[in-house]
Amino acid sequence: MTTHDAPETLDAADRAELAGLNEARLAGAGPAAAEPLARGAAGWFYLALWAFGAGRTADAAGHAARAARLAPGHTVYPHAAAHLAERRDAGPAEVYTSPDAFAAYIRGGGNVPLYAAATAALAGRYRRLRPSRLLDVGTGDGRALLPALDAAAEGGAVPVGRVDVLEPSEAMRTATEAELARRGVPFRSFGTTAQRFAAENGAERWELTQSTFALQSLPPADRRELLAWLRPRTERLLVVDFDSAVPADPLEPEYFAGLLARLARGIAEYGDDRALIARGFVLPVVLGPFGADAERTNYELSLPEWTAELRAAGFEVAEPELLDRYWWSPAYLIEAA
Repeated sequence: MTTHDAPETLDAADRAELAGLNEARLAGAGPAAAEPLARGAAGWFYLALWAFGAGRTADAAGHAARAARLAPGHTVYPHAAAHLAERRDAGPAEVYTSPDAFAAYIRGGGNVPLYAAATAALAGRYRRLRPSRLLDVGTGDGRALLPALDAAAEGGAVPVGRVDVLEPSEAMRTATEAELARRGVPFRSFGTTAQRFAAENGAERWELTQSTFALQSLPPADRRELLAWLRPRTERLLVVDFDSAVPADPLEPEYFAGLLARLARGIAEYGDDRALIARGFVLPVVLGPFGADAERTNYELSLPEWTAELRAAGFEVAEPELLDRYWWSPAYLIEAA
């Protein structure tokens, strides 16, 4: 499809074009050799991610720019072109430790009902379990923790004795510390990675540990080691995350088409912050699996994979609780003990 009003779902001609490009890729062609097969915006964007995965970031930026020129009103292509140009010029960005785009992302769009559901679910556990020590792994700026503490408060008293905050971003950690202090909640704060924290705090114990949309950012081996480390050190673990997994071959046309549609839906939810969020957070995270390992910022899991990893670490896993049918994929709270 080559018209300037290209829709954000692919038609039969687009899918046939992707199939031809994929066939050339699987036959051993490189993205440059396959350029004559690309005619529409979707095909050029496919070439962009193919080139990105081959380490040819300059070519990837050029191909994405071509897609944006063919469909300038598309929700994804212009932002992807700008993001890949930034990657070409400056290299990968630290998306989770740069607070502006991330903070705007989690406070808008579909994250509003998503975090409302997470708040209610976590607050219910705080009231039921009343932990004297709570560890939050990957707290960020407290977007999940703080509202849940507020919602759980009874007569102004939070039913949590002490909160241990684990967050490597100084800016986000400092914001969380200030809010905990303002609420009068006893806390300790650790500005390090989960891996280093585990290596340095082997004698610690918690009644409750939680992690909201953070464990997926750990490489699989590190995540499995952390879960095994936590098993004898926490009575209960709450994981809030998505039922989602990236296939071994993310350039498989059906997955690629679905990803493009999901990206368009998600980015479209944001107004004035659309460029900041798309280029500063969503695209760096979503496109990471298409690049080299160094480009990745997350390693998503399906719900069965989450359950399998928790059981392998020694946890018993309760029936997961559906929180929200988010634009990217459904989000669940997984409780393990």
